[in-house]
Amino acid sequence: MRDPRRGGRGRGSPREGSYVSARRNSYRPAPASSSTPPTVPPRGPRYEEQWQETDRYRTPLERDVQNQKLVIDPSEEVFSVVLAITQLQQQKDEEISRLKHECEHLEGSLVKSDQENAWLHRRAKQIQEELDDKVADKLGEVHEKHGKRVLTLEAKAESLQNQIKIRDRIIRGMNNHMIMRGVPEGRPIENKQSLKRRASGAGVGFDDDACPHVKHRRSRSP
Repeated sequence: MRDPRRGGRGRGSPREGSYVSARRNSYRPAPASSSTPPTVPPRGPRYEEQWQETDRYRTPLERDVQNQKLVIDPSEEVFSVVLAITQLQQQKDEEISRLKHECEHLEGSLVKSDQENAWLHRRAKQIQEELDDKVADKLGEVHEKHGKRVLTLEAKAESLQNQIKIRDRIIRGMNNHMIMRGVPEGRPIENKQSLKRRASGAGVGFDDDACPHVKHRRSRSP
């Protein structure tokens, strides 16, 4: 081993309390590593321009790392990542619990609304039954009070309808009979005797204007 007191960089252990021991404990130079770039760029304008051009696109963190002002510990980086993941997990759990609470509230509102709808449906059905009962009672009272009169009026109305039908049938038959005999439709009927005389051809003959297609017949005196 080389002695550190002679300018060497050996790993010998000096005596406790000595000048070399105190100096070594107070000052420890950074270990030389071939992978880390130099903190000071080489001399010359060409190297300085290249250094400035490269340093322009570095972030402050990269510059600190490049100048060996900041040394990132892998354990600290892993801890920060784990902390971020834990925070995201907590946020996710809080959001899930909030959504669950809202869903429970909505389900309770739906159940309450369903119960209210069912109660309203039962109430409407009850009111409808009460109204039906009242109407039935009123109709029963009216029927008991005016039942006979209503039946009499219905019988009279039916009789009148039958009479009207019979009358219409007679009128249609008479009109057809008159048309067949040469009397135009719509001609007023004086009486039954004139109708019979016209049908038999007795008395005065038919008017030419009334039925021009029928030949004129002269009356024969007895």
